[in-house]
Amino acid sequence: MEEDAGGDDLERRERFGGRTVRERLIALKNDKGELGMRTRIVALLAAGLVAASAGVLVSTDAFAGAAVTCSGNPGTLSGGTINANVNVPSGSWCHIANETINGDIRVAPGGGLFLDGSTVNGNVSATNPGSFGGFICAGASGHFSVVVIGGTISGNVSVTGAPADVFVGGSFGCVGTSIQKNLHVNNNSGLVQVANNTVGGDAGVDNNKGPVPVVANNTVTGNLSCSPSTGAGNTAKHIYGTCTT
Repeated sequence: MEEDAGGDDLERRERFGGRTVRERLIALKNDKGELGMRTRIVALLAAGLVAASAGVLVSTDAFAGAAVTCSGNPGTLSGGTINANVNVPSGSWCHIANETINGDIRVAPGGGLFLDGSTVNGNVSATNPGSFGGFICAGASGHFSVVVIGGTISGNVSVTGAPADVFVGGSFGCVGTSIQKNLHVNNNSGLVQVANNTVGGDAGVDNNKGPVPVVANNTVTGNLSCSPSTGAGNTAKHIYGTCTT
């Protein structure tokens, strides 16, 4: 019986793993093509990351869990835009003025914060902060724990357990803040003033044990709860406690 020359020679039953030589050559060619495509895709993704990070190749979780520490008295941050969470340790207070924070600001117990005219794309929280000397807003006692004035915060603001002044907004140089979610200033023992703010969610100023808190001229989209409090000019969906309009 005759055998075809040329291509049919590759069809001889020289099998490896159940495939002819031709089948193996075709498979190898396809594997190389697929590998080349994957290599090109990876290269394109890497190039995109380099371009997005101004020429610095970063890992995919660079901004997901990144954090910087703001320490000192005061501590400050370098650069106008911080692409990370900001942690304020015990014994330090952080002064953030006219900056953009793409992350949360977390004040550890014993720490302090003066946030002035900045944009925070995240939350601001302080639990059992410390006491630091200084007059920041009119009517202050001379010692503060947390001061948040001016600027915009896309998330929530929460301050609890502060032993010294807590100002969120204010008057006479301490302007109000735009808070797009909720505001809670509860269970503090220092002077509390919450004034001239815009709150996109609910606001609560409750169970504070120091001088009677001033809650005045706030515009709240959700509910406003205050007990005890003094002040007027507040608007909200519902007002509970001693807040007044």
